[in-house]
Amino acid sequence: MTTADLITLHLDSLRYVPFTRQYLAILRDSASRQMLPVPLTEAEFNTLEVALHTRQDANAPSVPQDLTQRLLESFGTHLQQVVINALVGQILYATATFKQGARVRSVDMRLAEALVLVAREDAPISITRTLLENKAAHDLVSTTSPLPGEEPLASGTVLRKLGREERLQWEEAVRHQYLTTRRKRVTPFWERLWTMMLIGLAGSPNALSVAELRTLDPAIAFSARQITWDAQPMIALQLSPQEEASWFVISPALWEKITEQWHALRNHEQPHDPEPAQAHVVSHALRPRIQQQVEEMLARLVELSAVRTALLLNPAGKVTAWKGPETQESLQHYCDTSNDLAGLSPAQQREPEYQGQKGLTTFYVKQQPPAQKPQEPSDAGRFVAQHQSGWRLIVFFQELRADQELAQAHRGLEEIWRAILRLLAQPEQE
Repeated sequence: MTTADLITLHLDSLRYVPFTRQYLAILRDSASRQMLPVPLTEAEFNTLEVALHTRQDANAPSVPQDLTQRLLESFGTHLQQVVINALVGQILYATATFKQGARVRSVDMRLAEALVLVAREDAPISITRTLLENKAAHDLVSTTSPLPGEEPLASGTVLRKLGREERLQWEEAVRHQYLTTRRKRVTPFWERLWTMMLIGLAGSPNALSVAELRTLDPAIAFSARQITWDAQPMIALQLSPQEEASWFVISPALWEKITEQWHALRNHEQPHDPEPAQAHVVSHALRPRIQQQVEEMLARLVELSAVRTALLLNPAGKVTAWKGPETQESLQHYCDTSNDLAGLSPAQQREPEYQGQKGLTTFYVKQQPPAQKPQEPSDAGRFVAQHQSGWRLIVFFQELRADQELAQAHRGLEEIWRAILRLLAQPEQE
């Protein structure tokens, strides 16, 4: 690659798009004024913002070096340049060149990661002419997804044997798989509402310190008053700035939750609901909409060739939803007379497996003679998943299957169980 093949860029600005919640770094070619938007995470945006402010403002307080800078300094290494030279899916990659004495080393990294180094080390950044000219054909700020046919490599594959393009594609596929399968915390509505109230009050949810929040009285700060709306008692809250006359109308239960959390903060107590999703798990009954969705999921299970019957037990041990050839009465009789469905043994407990909620999935096959009563399910193969609230998913297989087939069915069953847990965790009302 020659110098003629490269176009020098400079970091023009940082932008936040509120409606899409996108954080962008804008790179620009000084000669042609062409623009290259680079998507960032919120953490990358904040780090880059601090680095730029420190570099551009001579009066800004110095910022302690991060770990990367300390490592470079300790090894006597400095960043020479960064060249953007690869596009994997919709993600730009760059090659960072480091020099240590007479030795030069190159490292591939995502452009978003390289920008922080560029800002801190004040290093030059460039892009291949082909990438910049063709960037209009790629929507770099849309939701990313792996390239067609991309799959993470099988265990034991040696990465050193891969070419650069294959390795970068593998890295992006693994990252995408993690982001799409990681467990995400669902923020309860009262917490989202409190964030909106703080933004209205101070312009940012992080603008007030903990000490300031302790001295804040929500009832006064938001001019809380009781009103009647649609024949229901409600609480009206006025948002700042008051000249715009903006109001929230919320239920007394939500207002009580917010003030309860504030009182705990003011009194230096531990705020309540460390696991809010778990607190919403319904106790014994399913609402009609949830009942329908659960039955649809159970029907999907019964469509599997290995599955005969699927049912959901509430904490009281009653069959609340089922799909399969058996009757509700026969299934209930089976569950009432099965000693090993009563609860969890201490040896079966394990780490939380869904949104901070302690759960258990056991999978086993019991070989025994067929049931004497044909109307009851066969116990040759059975899947049991139980949440600590007492809800249980039980699936019976058609017949004893090979280990490989059972393992494949097991993965599908766990996915359905997590989906059912999400339904059970939905609050009664928001």
